[in-house]
Amino acid sequence: GLSWRQRVGLLIELALAVQHAHARLVVHRDIKPGNVLIDAAGRPRLLDFGIARLLDDREVELTRAGASPLTLEFAAPEQLRGEPVGVACDVYALGLLGAVVFCGRSPFDAQRSQAQALMTAILQGTATAAIRL
Repeated sequence: GLSWRQRVGLLIELALAVQHAHARLVVHRDIKPGNVLIDAAGRPRLLDFGIARLLDDREVELTRAGASPLTLEFAAPEQLRGEPVGVACDVYALGLLGAVVFCGRSPFDAQRSQAQALMTAILQGTATAAIRL
């Protein structure tokens, strides 16, 4: 029931929170609606930094080995490929979160099998530009 302006405001506040983390070399790696809480004052709070990583060379092998958990519908392509992640994966997830805020659902919200098929198409480079977001 929020206005468009209020929705944009929420996304801006979330983006500022992510920017704050990135400035401290922390990548969240699991930005999704379930990790955003709106407090009593109506301000968004980004939760669950449990799988966050410092942008540090020592963490690269863990990420590359696929040791990081993720949420399929909000994972960036590099996460799905098991490649090292950086701030871009959080920016990608913020974009998908924006789709949820403005459209009421994720573009990958249908059935998990459809989301997996789409992710496979993106990773193989066979997805059209229209569905790549």
